[in-house]
Amino acid sequence: MPGLLQRFLPREVGFFDLFAKQAANIHDGANALLKMLSHYTGVPEQVQIVKAIEHEGDEITLALFTKVNQDFITPFDREDIYELCSRLDDVIDLIDAGASRFVLPPSAPSKRPKKPSSTASRSTATKTIATVSAAPSSPSFSTKKKTPSKSSSGKRSSKS
Repeated sequence: MPGLLQRFLPREVGFFDLFAKQAANIHDGANALLKMLSHYTGVPEQVQIVKAIEHEGDEITLALFTKVNQDFITPFDREDIYELCSRLDDVIDLIDAGASRFVLPPSAPSKRPKKPSSTASRSTATKTIATVSAAPSSPSFSTKKKTPSKSSSGKRSSKS
């Protein structure tokens, strides 16, 4: 009976080979990211390595989608193959996105002339002292709190 059952089951193993290849590619990408974060030298070059691994993953994904579209009999449901393939591709895409975050874009030079911060702070402090010293010492600047005024009967008037 096992011989009869095997005749009806699809013998296509190409899908499983591609899934294994994609899983190995994800493992390589994760190891490359780990190596980059462990040593943290030559980051832009290491990010390019991760990006190359991600492009290889995209090629494997394309091969899987092409195989699903060409084969009449698949080892399991087409929608499940698409879902698994998309999720595996998402993993390697996220590894690439995470690695890319560690590369800062080159900054544009500033058009303003740079003023040393200590000179700017000293200048601001000098102007503040001069302004406070020149302020009149009048009673209107006192720090005493004023109490609210009450009407002659001692109650506040209310409008209706």
